[in-house]
Amino acid sequence: MDLSIAESVSMAPKWLMIHDTALNKAVSFEDFMGSSVVQNAEMIYFGEYHGHVLGHTTQQLILSTWEEKLLSDHNGCIELALSVEMLERDVQMAVDGYLAGDITEERFLMMSRPPSNYERDYSPLVDFAKDRGYPVLAGNIPRRYASFVANNRTDDVYNMPDIELTYVAPEILAPEDDYLILFDQAMGGHMPPDLLTQYYESQCIKDDTMAMSVADFMKSEGECPRMVAQFVGKFHTDFKLGLFGKVADLLPSTNAVLLSVETYNDRLNSPENPPTLSVGPSGQDQADFVLFAPNSCPGRTMEACVVQCPLEATHPTGAQMCEDACALICEAEAASPAFMPNAVEELLAEMNY
Repeated sequence: MDLSIAESVSMAPKWLMIHDTALNKAVSFEDFMGSSVVQNAEMIYFGEYHGHVLGHTTQQLILSTWEEKLLSDHNGCIELALSVEMLERDVQMAVDGYLAGDITEERFLMMSRPPSNYERDYSPLVDFAKDRGYPVLAGNIPRRYASFVANNRTDDVYNMPDIELTYVAPEILAPEDDYLILFDQAMGGHMPPDLLTQYYESQCIKDDTMAMSVADFMKSEGECPRMVAQFVGKFHTDFKLGLFGKVADLLPSTNAVLLSVETYNDRLNSPENPPTLSVGPSGQDQADFVLFAPNSCPGRTMEACVVQCPLEATHPTGAQMCEDACALICEAEAASPAFMPNAVEELLAEMNY
């Protein structure tokens, strides 16, 4: 789907609130896409909550609109790569095979260890690239090697065979900066120092490896200007730390814009009463633009679903289980409130609840 900004404005969901941190005010979708930072961007970071339906829906709309703008600006000649945290470097051959049509999607999924929400949230992105002939970067370090670092086995990682080393950044850069402060807070603030270091380095080697993947693509030669849309968990990029900062170090002249998704309760918040913005440890803005989307689906729809969920009152953590299941049922603002209990039960079974 190729969308002009005018077409995208008409499709932008009513629940989406966009905050421009430079202007410190809410802006329309049209003003967001027409802003100078988006207009000049060679990279867009989509800092996401993995599995948040409406956040992923927003990503797809912005990506389509940005691509149309790039094609217009560069006379139809661009090389746009989608870099995806949830795909790891050792499955790049499977990704390339699927994009080229050499293997089926079923075979691709068997080979690539996709997340459980791949079909709903990521296959639209991969198929967007496939339909247009764009590359998809399986950018992350294989989880098993990040686990080695977390378990104090970093030497084992760097003593692997040469082919395995191509899947990993050549060194771990773990700065003792605001990123570490936020990581410590995320881990509860009470982790023993040695263990905190191991886990932090495991986090950082993911950023280092994804940064390497993006930089390798941007630095390689091509006939057309190169651009990247990076899809990654928001902790990796919020406040322009982590992955964002590491790519900036490798590609200092590349114009990048950071988007960060935040959720809000649509029964409490509105454009007139927006959610509170986060501020970094040194007072930095969370992103260039914060995209506020409701918690999984509009409140009345979620409420109607959860009320019919059979576990809410009968299981110790039933309410959370029901919200998780109902989030999978909700499909943006078009979702129907008439959910049947057996549909919820089927989803709970699939989710191993």
